Amino acid sequence: MQKLKKKELSLIEQEQKLLELESLYHQQPNSELVPTKLYHFIKEDKPELITEALNAIKQEGLKVAKPRNTTNFIDQKIQRPVGIYFWGQPILEEVYITVKVNCLDLTKLYAFPHLIADTILKINEEYIVNQEFWAKLKEIAYTIPFTEYQGQFRAEFIYTADISAKLLTINQPT
Repeated sequence: MQKLKKKELSLIEQEQKLLELESLYHQQPNSELVPTKLYHFIKEDKPELITEALNAIKQEGLKVAKPRNTTNFIDQKIQRPVGIYFWGQPILEEVYITVKVNCLDLTKLYAFPHLIADTILKINEEYIVNQEFWAKLKEIAYTIPFTEYQGQFRAEFIYTADISAKLLTINQPT
């Protein structure tokens, strides 16, 4: 398969993209987007690595760890704390972990616009942009405390402390 050549994103297109992303924080709140449960997914290619991860989680709970791979790249471009990443709704994964929001210390839970993370990956893959674009993006892309999140955007959630195994439910096929 031939790799596509990256196209330069013009300064006007860069500004439009920044305005679009910044506007996410000012959308009309949608209470349906505020979750009562959070979903964490185990991303491993090999079944034995998933089993190993689940066994560790059953013993130790979820631990804050340095981001890796895609998450690490995104975190270099924006302002978000190191933590455990969650979704507010299930996705098509066979194995996932849930935790009830009301069991967590809400001062350690943050929301971040998922569209910004997706946009960073898309821009990096398809376009050439200058460093000034990334610097401006870092200024406007930030997490908000969960206590202030009202469903303004589809979010990914970050919890900045370890979570005891007692609070977790592991869902996996039998």
